[in-house]
Amino acid sequence: MIGSFLAGVAAAGCSGAAVVVALSRRWRHERRSMRASLAAAQSALAESAHVHDRTAAAAQLSLSTSAELQTLILDSLDEGVALHDPEFGVIAANRAANEMLRITPGPQTMPQQIRRTFDVFEPDGRPIDPEDTPSKRALRTGEPQKARILRYQHHDGHSAWMRIDSYPIAASATSPRPRVLMAFADITARLEIERQLETERQLLHAMINSMHVGVLAVESSGKIVAVNQAFHDLAGTAFDSGAELSTFTDLYTLIGPDGNVLRRHERPLTRALGGETVVDEPITLQQADGRRVQVLVSASPTSDGVDRTGAVLTLHDVTQLRAVEAVLRELATTDTLTALPNRRSVLDRLGQALLRQHRQNHRVSVLFIDLDAFKAVNDNLGHEAGDELLVAAAGRITTVVRPCDFVGRHGGDEFVIIAEDIDPGDAHGLAMRLEAALSQPFLLTAGVARVGGSVGVAHAEHGSTPDSLLAVADAAMYRAKRRHRIQ
Repeated sequence: MIGSFLAGVAAAGCSGAAVVVALSRRWRHERRSMRASLAAAQSALAESAHVHDRTAAAAQLSLSTSAELQTLILDSLDEGVALHDPEFGVIAANRAANEMLRITPGPQTMPQQIRRTFDVFEPDGRPIDPEDTPSKRALRTGEPQKARILRYQHHDGHSAWMRIDSYPIAASATSPRPRVLMAFADITARLEIERQLETERQLLHAMINSMHVGVLAVESSGKIVAVNQAFHDLAGTAFDSGAELSTFTDLYTLIGPDGNVLRRHERPLTRALGGETVVDEPITLQQADGRRVQVLVSASPTSDGVDRTGAVLTLHDVTQLRAVEAVLRELATTDTLTALPNRRSVLDRLGQALLRQHRQNHRVSVLFIDLDAFKAVNDNLGHEAGDELLVAAAGRITTVVRPCDFVGRHGGDEFVIIAEDIDPGDAHGLAMRLEAALSQPFLLTAGVARVGGSVGVAHAEHGSTPDSLLAVADAAMYRAKRRHRIQ
């Protein structure tokens, strides 16, 4: 049963959503199975205790009734009842006792010795001390000996666990010798149920502890039913099974995608306890020491087929994945040489600016910059000097523009500036300041470079697109370059 579940989880992968769905299904099945088994075991225990009390009362009653009524009362019981003397000579026994102890039924003129067709062992496997049997203790102490668990190994190979109660009966005028009333029940089936439940519990515990996904299961009351080591590590604190989850809520903080701390009713586990299913919700978990972990949270309610019984929550650590994604995004949108946004970012930012212009009716201007005589620097001083020049030019450009302006490298020795909410006259003034700054010499490792720069300006109009506006600015830049050559 567990094996098939493990195979299912392995086939589904280790995503938070797959694990929580599998665990939820498994949990519901386990809960139904365990509840049914526990109910049966508890019923057996209750019935056993009830029957033992009933058995003792019935046996005591039988001592003061006729032989015919004794037989009627005692034989109606499913539990064994035997009255014996200090030497284990059976004075009276019911049908169940006859079958369990291999006693020949029928009236006896003298006590019938129990035939030892079985051996008796303690729960730890040791043979029982003949002087320490429940009956011997009862006779020695004068006190009832209740709920003694022993294993009876019959010589025919049959083995049974017995729950034994022994009640001493003092000697009297009519019975000069003390006697013992012994009631016993076969609890083999109940112990087997308990053993199977414990095996299932240990397998489930081993399974969730082998996962790299944090797993927490709680009852509807908030009592923790199961938690694995991965959850301890992610939360930064130890959660004890059987404890109340509310005792740990101050030890960690959950922060939503919007950066706000989640309130109690917003937390995935609370929502799952209310019947909602949460799948791969991105959340930041802040531990008590301030360390933050990026996780995908999944949560699902559990039920016994009729009522909700609790919830299962999983945490999938994606901190490293998010860090890698951030690096990849930066590589995809940033020029590795100058650390400026690359052409892809320029087009994206220009598209956003044009959208804002349409909605808010503010001006957008584009300045297209091309370094003059850049090829000569590459040819005369080398490509390393050319790269150094590009980095220096990028730094100089960013010192001239406004803090709100966007500066990107379009490619080669070309740069683009996106200036929003600017008058056309101010845009042209900015172009002149840029050309003046780029005309100053650059002190490079290989020598001094004098290059200058040509700047073309374009103003967005209704219907402008990023490509069309860049094309207009590029054409204006070439016109400025020709003017520089004439001058």
